[in-house]
Amino acid sequence: MDATGLKQEWTCEAIKFKKPTIECPANITTELLPQERSTFVAFTQPVTDINWFRMDVRGLSSVHLVRRHVVAEPMWGKLLEAELPEGVWPIKFTARHPISHLSASCTLVISVLNRHDV
Repeated sequence: MDATGLKQEWTCEAIKFKKPTIECPANITTELLPQERSTFVAFTQPVTDINWFRMDVRGLSSVHLVRRHVVAEPMWGKLLEAELPEGVWPIKFTARHPISHLSASCTLVISVLNRHDV
């Protein structure tokens, strides 16, 4: 009983969250042109059921992108484009559910080939 003499009953139910999904675009292979040291590569955003950013509204007129629910390693992968030199550039994207913290990952591999310096 509470302070007013009324009997209160509580019930609770566990909420189950499904594991997020994330699918990277196809791997990319490109070649440097003669005399080039790097090349510009752009790629599509991975498909996921998790918000790409979480918006945090502060004040009446400002919106800040703060915590990311999808992260990229290396961080520049989140820009979906880069100027890359010769080499193999894996980018791991991880989607994390904001409440359950369950996560899923995928990896996009960008290969920049130099067939002119043989």
